[in-house]
Amino acid sequence: MFSIEWDREEGSVHYAVFAFSRPNHPLAWLGYPFTRMLQKRFIRDSQRAMVEASAPANIR
Repeated sequence: MFSIEWDREEGSVHYAVFAFSRPNHPLAWLGYPFTRMLQKRFIRDSQRAMVEASAPANIR
C-alpha cells in the first residue's frame, strides 16, 4: 500500500510505501536476504518514479 499527500500551501508532496512481510516457511528464510534486497530496490525505484512523475514538466 502507498500514500501520497500534497501540501498545497507549501507545494510539497509526501510519498510513503507501507509493506509487511513475514516469511513463515523454512525455505522462505533461505531467500529472505534476496527478498529484502528486492523490496528495498522497489521502494527506491518507486520513489524515483514518483519524483519524475510529479516534476513540473509532467504536471498538466
